[in-house]
Amino acid sequence: LPGVAAVTWSENGVFSRTESQTTVQVEGFTPSAADDSLAYYDQVGARYAAGLGARLRQGRDLLAADDRSGSRVVLVNESFAKFYFTDGRAVGKLLRMDSVSAEIVGVIGDVKDHDLKGAPVRRVYFQYFHPQDTPSRLRFIIRATGEPALLGNAVRGRIPAMDDELRIL
Repeated sequence: LPGVAAVTWSENGVFSRTESQTTVQVEGFTPSAADDSLAYYDQVGARYAAGLGARLRQGRDLLAADDRSGSRVVLVNESFAKFYFTDGRAVGKLLRMDSVSAEIVGVIGDVKDHDLKGAPVRRVYFQYFHPQDTPSRLRFIIRATGEPALLGNAVRGRIPAMDDELRIL
């Protein structure tokens, strides 16, 4: 659509009051406290960093081709990279969350996407479309080049054309 610079999606969304947290095992890291294995996560779409407007600090963004490759790849934020890797170099490292292993392909700058006042938390962004993923909700993130409010009706009209089973709340 004219006026749209980037589109991506997320299960939790931005400032939606929903969060997901789990334990992670990180290659080469031995936790010294129970909280050391906790991280927040979100299932997100391709070009998540670009759609969110986050700065890519290392590596690359998630790509649509990652969906088709069958391999699991993730982005992590700077807080995650600095906590788990003494040199902060996370790209190419592996992590495990529940029964899923994934390779870190990019590190994005910490963003205020859930709380404006709190300190950044360790966060993992999993590529969304894989057969084992069953998100409960999909929230689009649309980066506009002009006035975002002017895009509302055009976006609402476009979604049913993409998939007539999507419900807009």
